[in-house]
Amino acid sequence: MAPVPFTDAPGAALARAGAALLAEPRTYVVAEGRYWLKAESKSLIFRFVDDIDVIIDENARVIRFRSAARLGTSDLGVNRRRMDRLSERLRQSAAR
Repeated sequence: MAPVPFTDAPGAALARAGAALLAEPRTYVVAEGRYWLKAESKSLIFRFVDDIDVIIDENARVIRFRSAARLGTSDLGVNRRRMDRLSERLRQSAAR
């Protein structure tokens, strides 16, 4: 997944990323640092947990993120679609 550039302050970019993540159903932040956060998202039916990492790269001025299933070898594209939605939300919030 391509990183999303940001022009605001790194802390503000992290806050936007957190808000964009929390717009996903059954997703919650489990740990947060100065320029990073870790979240978990549970599937609706089987309650599988996916891990999500967001890192603010202050030097490159981009937001890097990933989402991966904890179990199994295929998630049927769920994580990719989640990251596409996150990327779109971040781009929209930066345009405001």
